[in-house]
Amino acid sequence: MEKPYKRLTYTFDDVDTFASHISQGILEYHQLEPGKFYGELTEILSEKVIVSTHAMNRIVQQQGPGIENYTTFLLPGNMSQDFSWREQRLTGKRIGILKSKMYHFAISLPNFFGTPISLNNNYFNDLIIKHHYDTNIYKEIQHREAININPEDAYEMQQIVIALCSSNIVDYNLLTKKIPLLLLKAIENVYSESIEPVSGSRVIIFMKSIDFINKKLAQQINVTNVVKAVDISERNLRYIFKEKIGISPKNYIKALKLNKVRKEIKGTLGKPNIGMIASNWGFNHSGQFAADYKRLFGELPSETLKIEIT
Repeated sequence: MEKPYKRLTYTFDDVDTFASHISQGILEYHQLEPGKFYGELTEILSEKVIVSTHAMNRIVQQQGPGIENYTTFLLPGNMSQDFSWREQRLTGKRIGILKSKMYHFAISLPNFFGTPISLNNNYFNDLIIKHHYDTNIYKEIQHREAININPEDAYEMQQIVIALCSSNIVDYNLLTKKIPLLLLKAIENVYSESIEPVSGSRVIIFMKSIDFINKKLAQQINVTNVVKAVDISERNLRYIFKEKIGISPKNYIKALKLNKVRKEIKGTLGKPNIGMIASNWGFNHSGQFAADYKRLFGELPSETLKIEIT
């Protein structure tokens, strides 16, 4: 008899390969921190519920649409994590809500560990009715990007997800009943509470800067352009980037462009013209480009060609 779920476990030394295997969204990852990438991913997939554990050693920008017809709750695997997601600040007490096809954008810090839970929308709604929860919960969730949660509830669900993903034998009842009902109970405990919007000038400036850079990346953008766009001094902009993601705005822009080069190298049919691709992204000095590339990814551009996404 065919199992009603699949359990998949991978380890990766390539950020793009990692992103291509994630089932809870159609995501693109950009490595922002120098050094060889290493990631671990375990997923348990069913039609009703998807859970997973994600672990990455480097600073990574994550972006792309969420999985269709599912609502994903971005539950931390490490309760002390604190990072910006879309226009929300996520912590162990506040989790993100990624709705069907909604755009996911986050920058995860080094040694990130996540335990996201995805519920099929029809199943989610059926559980609410069947177990006599407030029927407004589903509607309310679909209007939110984040929800506060009791740390005790978050910790309990996190531990169950970790245990499920660590076991070779999956408890299907635990996957499709206990986890969703724990999640509903946790949501009901707090869903009437209002969520304070992201506040603080530094957070707002950081988000505006990130948005501006990503929209203008294909152009010859530099830090001066960003400073003018967000109306702040270069010194203060550097301070905010260092505080939020540990790298300067200049190195952030360079890292994004190097990631774009790398993706084009791997995505070109036949033998790519690496020099031309690099030049198109503003890298006109071949020696410096190769050094920057190797520093970020731990490999030369020519070595990238040996990596295959499977």
